[in-house]
Amino acid sequence: MGRFQEAETHLRKLLPMIQGDPELMAGARLGLARVLAHQKKTVEATALFEEAIRLNQGGVPALADLSDIYLKAGEFEKAAKLLRQVVAREPKRKQAYIQLAKVLRRLGKIEEAREQIRIFQQLNRAEKETPKGTQAQQVVRPTAGTTQ
Repeated sequence: MGRFQEAETHLRKLLPMIQGDPELMAGARLGLARVLAHQKKTVEATALFEEAIRLNQGGVPALADLSDIYLKAGEFEKAAKLLRQVVAREPKRKQAYIQLAKVLRRLGKIEEAREQIRIFQQLNRAEKETPKGTQAQQVVRPTAGTTQ
């Protein structure tokens, strides 16, 4: 039994035991959806992701994971809709802009795809210009004419 099959078995056994805890249930269902997606059991994975999204569980990762399933299935309109939600909720999620550009290109929306690439490039440049580390550790540069 492979690792994903083993994970699927454990998650399926876990679900009935945690039915009284909505937060645990949501996490376990999302975990199961991801395991199923890795195993190419996309019909069931899609249903679990769609349910999580409908119930406002799983957030941006669920949207992104489901968009990937739709992309692989050639359902580009559905993938684009979800990816637009991803970038609206997490505007600094660079990979989503690349994915959205790919989907838009497949839909023949070349100019929109180029715009997504431009946004990705802007985020990349901004990231390279930002000092490394957490915000608390970032270097503060004095402006001209100020003293330290």
